[in-house]
Parts: sequence; structure tokens; C-alpha cells
Amino acid sequence: TVSKNIDDCVANINGEMGAGQGAGDSCSDYSLDGNFNLLYAVCQGPSGSTNTSIKISDYFTLSAFDQQNNKYTSISCKQ
Repeated sequence: TVSKNIDDCVANINGEMGAGQGAGDSCSDYSLDGNFNLLYAVCQGPSGSTNTSIKISDYFTLSAFDQQNNKYTSISCKQ
């Protein structure tokens, strides 16, 4: 299993997920779309709770390919 913490790559910017760090402090109720391309969340902003989403491939990338086992062994932040 390869995993990455959302706090490493995504920030809460006035109630919208964006580039940065620490979204886990003020965003919750995460869900994925059926194709695992979009990540949805509810983030706290200046006017209260906001529904927001990001395209996962804009923020995360597979890295460290293990040729011997033919699989990726790490996920990195894109920014």
C-alpha cells in the first residue's frame, strides 16, 4: 500500500482546497468520485462551511518506481 497525508500537499485557502499544507486542520468529510480523479471535502472558510474539491492528479503524483516489482513505492506532492 502506498499512501500520502493530505496535510502534506493541500491547504485550506479561505474555505477552498488549494496548493499548500495543513488542510486536515480545517477540512473534513472527504470523499472520492467514482474514478478517483476528484477529492471532495467540506472546509471552513470566512463565511462558514464550504463544499470544495480538487483534481487529485494536480496535487499528488506517483514516484519511486520499483522496476524489480513493477510498482510505485511512493506518492509525492506536485507543488
